Amino acid sequence: MLCDLRRNNEKLPPVTDRERFQEVFDKLEAQKNLLITCSELWKNLLKHFSSLEECLLEKSKSLDVKIRTLDSETKKTLEALEERENSIPEHESVAIVRVEEQKAASLSNFEHERGRRTHPHVTQSTVGCVPLPLLPH
Repeated sequence: MLCDLRRNNEKLPPVTDRERFQEVFDKLEAQKNLLITCSELWKNLLKHFSSLEECLLEKSKSLDVKIRTLDSETKKTLEALEERENSIPEHESVAIVRVEEQKAASLSNFEHERGRRTHPHVTQSTVGCVPLPLLPH
């Protein structure tokens, strides 16, 4: 650039070898600085993306563990639900037997109470006793 200006302008003295050398050296220095800056940026980018990759791998592993845990818990829950579902008929049978027993006991109590009302001389203490015949005096 300096060379071009001096050649176009005839009033300036011709460019010396030292000036040309300095000009080339300055350009090389600027390119060197640019390469250093680019290299540093490249290193920073590599470091950044490596860090991101590690972070993503850790998160991926964490998610895999969580998924396995959830799968295991889901399986256990489904097994427990199936077990409960399979036990329903048995519980129904037990409940039916209990209802029948309570029904029989209630009917028995009802019959007993009805019998007491029709025979008021029968008391709780005489229930189950055989009445004695009355003797003439």
